[in-house]
Amino acid sequence: TAALPSAQWIRYARHMSISSSSMRTAGSRADSPRAIIASDLPGFGRVALAAAIPVLSAMGVQACALPTAILSTHGAYPRMRSQSMTGPMREMLAHWQELGLTFDGLATGFVPELDQFGLLDGLVDSLRGQGAPVLVDPVMGDNGRLYGIFDGSHVAAMCGLARRATVITPNLTEAAQLLGRPADARPASPAELEDWLVELAGGKVELVVITSAPVFGRQAGTGENREWTGIAARELSTGQVFHFDHPREPVGFPGTGDVFAACLFGRLLLGYPAGEALGLAADFISGLVGASVRYHREKQGADPREGLRIESFQRGLA
Repeated sequence: TAALPSAQWIRYARHMSISSSSMRTAGSRADSPRAIIASDLPGFGRVALAAAIPVLSAMGVQACALPTAILSTHGAYPRMRSQSMTGPMREMLAHWQELGLTFDGLATGFVPELDQFGLLDGLVDSLRGQGAPVLVDPVMGDNGRLYGIFDGSHVAAMCGLARRATVITPNLTEAAQLLGRPADARPASPAELEDWLVELAGGKVELVVITSAPVFGRQAGTGENREWTGIAARELSTGQVFHFDHPREPVGFPGTGDVFAACLFGRLLLGYPAGEALGLAADFISGLVGASVRYHREKQGADPREGLRIESFQRGLA
């Protein structure tokens, strides 16, 4: 079919019949939950779709890829090649509608082009309106800086997408940007961190999760001198706040947030309560990071840019 003009497609997407079927949980029917995962697809490196799809598949979720870009590698490698997928995204969504496909949820990650937000906004509104979980991982930056390809207009568009979600999983840098603060801002106390969680929810987002959150008052064990980091979350309906703390590892792995978000999203799709889903996702990512660190210590020449060793740890997701 011919590609629709951008303005026409945005209006069209907001009224699409791609919808949520009744929530499919492990105990309610034999079918696996079916969810759209919209993010980039690298040919090499365990990030984005290359990380989320195997994680969700191991959990019994049918992950349906909606690539926002095709990459040779992810951005930690020099001279990365990239292909826009805005046009193909329109065609894929139109074809799915023609087939009458239904979906039980949506998760979004890296959205590199402003035109893509119009497509995703329509999907989010449609699925959330039918009670399906919608997770937005607002990939924009890390370590106190925005990624170089993004500017204020992209931040504004991502804020609009995040406000439509049921779950958001920003890291600390992205949380600051969603709140209109400098990218390197940090909460100065536990009370201020909770204020961030409340403000990010805006009275609408059901579960706000900040990764790489600061940890206050946590002391390392005897003889240790380690920095701590963690996951902070708040559930809107109950007001309950969750904290999952762990020592910061000396090696960083691209895609860690992608794996965590996929694991959390999968548990929510399967009907787990928010607190239990968060705990299971936090435990899994902590164990996977630890195993990946040990592997890199033991294997000389291993490159952490390849990401977490998901394939050696998938049994923990079943």
